[in-house]
Amino acid sequence: MSQLQFRFEFPSRPPIRWQPLRPRRRSGRCGICAAKNPAFFDVPDSVWRHYVPPDERGHIVCIACWRKLVVVTDDGAYQRAHGGPLALWCKAWRKRRGFSEDEPLNEFRFRLWQEGVAAGVPEKNG
Repeated sequence: MSQLQFRFEFPSRPPIRWQPLRPRRRSGRCGICAAKNPAFFDVPDSVWRHYVPPDERGHIVCIACWRKLVVVTDDGAYQRAHGGPLALWCKAWRKRRGFSEDEPLNEFRFRLWQEGVAAGVPEKNG
């Protein structure tokens, strides 16, 4: 393990290795697997705080790593109770954020929505 890399370990659970936080907080890479420009998704603040340790909250997390993080923490129990990830600009996300469901998407927002859905981010709370 490099000197810059460290571990966030859950008691008796598999470790999650976080990449070092870049000087610019939003580096465009997943903080766990370093995937470039991961699909964007949204989770409620309380869910983010539950699963991501305080020192790592400046990272971007891809949906695949988010799922691993959720599984090793509590197998998704907190997420199911408090609203899981949603693709940006899907109908459920709009409702959660207080936007009109029929508000038009510009090209950028549409691309974010497509990326989130393509990455497997559910459109509805399950």
